[in-house]
Amino acid sequence: MSLLRICTNKEMRSLDQIAEIEMGIGPVILMENAGRAATEIIVREYPKAGVNQEILVFAGKGNNAGDAFVVARQLLGLGRRVRIFHLVKGSDYKGATAENFKILTRMKAKLVHVSESHELEAFFEQSRGPYLAIDGIIGTGLKGNLEGHFYEVVELINQHVDHIVSLDIPTGVSGDSGQVQGIAIESAITISFGYPRLGHFLPPGANYRGKLVNVDISLPSRFSKEGDKFLLRAKVIAQKVAKKYGREDRYAHKNDFGHVLMIGGSPGRTGAIAMASLAALRMGAGLVTVASWEKAMAELNTRLPVEAMTLMIANNETNFDQYAKQLKSFSAVVVGPGMGTQPESRKMLDQFF
Repeated sequence: MSLLRICTNKEMRSLDQIAEIEMGIGPVILMENAGRAATEIIVREYPKAGVNQEILVFAGKGNNAGDAFVVARQLLGLGRRVRIFHLVKGSDYKGATAENFKILTRMKAKLVHVSESHELEAFFEQSRGPYLAIDGIIGTGLKGNLEGHFYEVVELINQHVDHIVSLDIPTGVSGDSGQVQGIAIESAITISFGYPRLGHFLPPGANYRGKLVNVDISLPSRFSKEGDKFLLRAKVIAQKVAKKYGREDRYAHKNDFGHVLMIGGSPGRTGAIAMASLAALRMGAGLVTVASWEKAMAELNTRLPVEAMTLMIANNETNFDQYAKQLKSFSAVVVGPGMGTQPESRKMLDQFF
């Protein structure tokens, strides 16, 4: 298992362009690969979808709509019942998106142009769920807030659909900031193409994506090692920590894994340093010592992990030289959790460091 690259919207567009210019992997290929991979996930996660009830595919603008058209075609090819709602006129689509729209018209698929939200509202009032919907309205190309019937359509989908699968990113979520642009689709699953975006992980947008599944769309493998943002998966972290600090040695001693000193805590603010000490232990520190003031120690002792040791600083302490001399015996020093702005904190920091 390798690290998974995370991109900004601009970085992902650049990768698509490089793939097309240098390797000839154009939008048609990328769109087809994205749609096929998404269809496989949809069928796997919802094996009975489209058998009795129609799968509702919502297509808006740009390549996100094209991805949705490919998914619709793939699902129809598998014998699933599909109804496609497109929010712009078919004649307005361009490039690979237009080609995939034309294929659906030739297949005589159920294509419904939604120019006003009341048309979709009438459908929900006259038909019966439960529904599975595919969100291909606006992906990472969203600029500004959703408005007009796009806003109203998203609102109706959230109200009436039981399970929503978003393609690339839930409509309404910024791929760069995770901000909700007025309103956003509340997805059960989000299928990201190529590499996930920052917005998949940043609040509040991360709360709208549901389960995140990333799929390969045949971009060159070297792209995955470039960039400066990666998803740290738990298994990868464990492997790297084990390799770096000798955790692979089952007979190692706790002193082999470092000693962390944590300085902080004050009355009423001991929770932060208690959590920090627990995190250090869980990440593999062999020893953890928490240094705090005498007046906070009674409260702190009720909250610290049993494995943590303590170092008490006298409340009236003004000379911290004795503690500064001990710093060299620690592998790492963490300063600040719950320390507050008390005058002795400033004095200690000045003398310690």
